[in-house]
Amino acid sequence: MKKISLFFLILFSIVFLSCTSTKTSEQEPVEEVLEEEIFGARFIDWKYKGFGNQLPVWIDAAYDKSCEEVKAIVPELSEKKIFILRVDSETLDQAELAVNKEAESGLAVGEDIYILYERFWVMLAEEFVDNPGCPYTSLAIFVLEESGL
Repeated sequence: MKKISLFFLILFSIVFLSCTSTKTSEQEPVEEVLEEEIFGARFIDWKYKGFGNQLPVWIDAAYDKSCEEVKAIVPELSEKKIFILRVDSETLDQAELAVNKEAESGLAVGEDIYILYERFWVMLAEEFVDNPGCPYTSLAIFVLEESGL
């Protein structure tokens, strides 16, 4: 009986010790890269990210409200007059509601009426938030109605 008990004790010890893992030097750089990608990113969440969609190419320029950069990035807008609407808010719903309100009837800027071309929302990493407590931003690109979109 003692031999059987000793056998199972040794077997259990071998199985238990073989399950423990050690950190290898190969794992450390991978973890550092992932940390940089996660924490170094300007935008940490966005529309349809959960479905695997990437950020639009124009999102950085639109966030910075650079109409000329957006026109350079999106060829079909290059000859059009555009307006970028950016709404920062505490919640996604508030940000989207403000953009939707303008998108329904068109955006009036002076005497010009701009129609919605495209809209998108993002959530910024804390270190990139311009307005404290407002991590959500809804962005919309409007095109002058006469531009023939």
